[in-house]
Amino acid sequence: MVAEPVRQVASEPYPWPYDGLRPPSLGLLLVGWDRHWASVVEDPDEVVARCVGLAAAVVAVGGQVVSVSHQRLRRGASPASAVVPSLPVDRLPPTTIAVSSSGIDGFFAGELDLTLRTNGIDQLIVAGLGLEGPVHSTLRSANDRGLECVLVTDACAAADADLVAGSLSSVCMSGGIFGAVVGLDAVLKVLAPAVSPSPVPSTQESRP
Repeated sequence: MVAEPVRQVASEPYPWPYDGLRPPSLGLLLVGWDRHWASVVEDPDEVVARCVGLAAAVVAVGGQVVSVSHQRLRRGASPASAVVPSLPVDRLPPTTIAVSSSGIDGFFAGELDLTLRTNGIDQLIVAGLGLEGPVHSTLRSANDRGLECVLVTDACAAADADLVAGSLSSVCMSGGIFGAVVGLDAVLKVLAPAVSPSPVPSTQESRP
């Protein structure tokens, strides 16, 4: 019996995941998935569309999609004022799990850690809105929890374009201190072979 070849994404500074893609353990984490971050980042509609396509590809190979909204409570404010509507999930796969956080870090005072562990997810594709804010903060926390992370650069939107280069560079320090970074096309290329192509209907008329 021929063993299945190890599948890895051509990411920097190392091929991700280091131990090979395992779809049952694969998760797509969409961070900053709320109205506030959509209102402060650049090109939110384009990035959301890319995230939606990536979500479909992850689910097609047997992975799980998790979206995170952030309910940040300002000092002196009431809990009710902290509620920020999440983005609509009707464009995401119906199996998407929506969780909320009480801070910029998606793991803070919420159910994200429990959700990932309950679903057996330890290989994490990270994307979303607020690259230098919630996306980066959540990525760092995920790495601290032992999750193998890759950040999809062009499936993230930043609030300040001047902070993009530094945010991406810091992920790759010391050989990938917070994980790896990669473009969307490279991720989709690796996920695609696991999806059986749909049969193409014949355009020729049948003959008796």
